[in-house]
Amino acid sequence: ACIGVSGSTLSSLGLVLQKFAHARRSAADALRTPCDAGRGGRSSNLGGRLAVAAAAAYVLQPWWLLGFGVFLAAGAVNMVSMAMTPQLILSCLGSWSLVCNLVFANLLLGERICRKQARAMAALVPSIAL
Repeated sequence: ACIGVSGSTLSSLGLVLQKFAHARRSAADALRTPCDAGRGGRSSNLGGRLAVAAAAAYVLQPWWLLGFGVFLAAGAVNMVSMAMTPQLILSCLGSWSLVCNLVFANLLLGERICRKQARAMAALVPSIAL
């Protein structure tokens, strides 16, 4: 069961790290000025190619790669846990991902946790432990 919990935790961490990379990229893109547009209202073909290259390059960002690596490692851990633990127990541990997503999103992305969410997670943790 501990392997299942660690796999769910790593899976949530990997996904939040990938979202963190996207958020950083969006913030950086918002600060850029459109310097590749043509003069006189015409847009150059170079601008379109640069936009496609920039969109494709997010998979090369270190935070995104780290998140993807953690997510892949979590998949391997989950595969091991599925071989060792009854499916009934693992299905109950799936709720742990919700708790981890909430905590990691708060810590890494700065997302607020409202009272209703906090109460729901506080009730969920003991039920997972049972």
